[in-house]
Amino acid sequence: MFGYVRPLKGSLRVAEYERFRAIYCGLCRAIGKRYGFAASMMLNYDLAFFAAALEGLYTAQPGAPVTCYPARRCVAHPLHRRCIACAQGGEPTRALEIAADLNVILACFKFRDDAQDGRFARRAASRLALIFFSRAENKAKRLHPELYARTGEQLAELAELEREGCTSLDMCADCFAQILRAAGRSACEEDGLDSDLGAGAGETFGELLYHVGRWIYIIDAYDDLVRDLGRGEYNAVAARYGLREGDLGAERIEEVRRELERTLSLSLDAAYMAYERLEFGQQSGFVSNVLMSGLDMVSRSVFEGTWRRRKQKKEN
Repeated sequence: MFGYVRPLKGSLRVAEYERFRAIYCGLCRAIGKRYGFAASMMLNYDLAFFAAALEGLYTAQPGAPVTCYPARRCVAHPLHRRCIACAQGGEPTRALEIAADLNVILACFKFRDDAQDGRFARRAASRLALIFFSRAENKAKRLHPELYARTGEQLAELAELEREGCTSLDMCADCFAQILRAAGRSACEEDGLDSDLGAGAGETFGELLYHVGRWIYIIDAYDDLVRDLGRGEYNAVAARYGLREGDLGAERIEEVRRELERTLSLSLDAAYMAYERLEFGQQSGFVSNVLMSGLDMVSRSVFEGTWRRRKQKKEN
């Protein structure tokens, strides 16, 4: 998975940040309860954003179940209690369950892709992961057969485009973005959010996620540009602009960066327009922060070449 979808923490209210952190912990717990502790290691910030946005849609309904935030200890934080989002009684909320299922589906398809196209060590590790998480994958597939099938179709189409050396960045980004659009629609349709929030809510939520997904694919391709060119691997940005390893001079990269900034800005504007047509309840401030500030912060960090160093610093 990617992990690029982050809020701009300094612009969030304390309560907004604490609710998001509780949802992140709640999603980790939901994955563990539904698929086992090891599966919770696949959690990332992109799916935490999906969970927070979906939680906002659920709780914005009149008479919706209240999300609780009890303080609990866990394996990751055994010494200090952390607030964990959950339903009354301590079980995961419906939004967290759906996000947990999507997290497993996407992670297992990523393992499958790496098992075919990665380097030897990655192929071996991914094949072992697919065996280890086969029961989790089958459960998620059984719970969401249409979403699982659509994810497989889109990723197969994306893999074919990459094998062909596709020079259309839009076509490649669209394949990935359609997965998140389908997830948004599916989440709203399964539990009748369309009828509760108004006709077309699922389509609008899917549109928001589509543009976020498009942004994720493009920013990830740019972030991997130097590495992929060095390894001789396909990269959608390199294919679009005809870049080779010797073309990474400051002037050429600055030209590519300016064009990408424009297309990414259009995607974020479209995502925010979809956001304004929906009601996210207590999560409105957080979702707005991510779309208006957080993703722009990540874009600048990736373009400046500091994003990977920041991630490594946090992981160490």
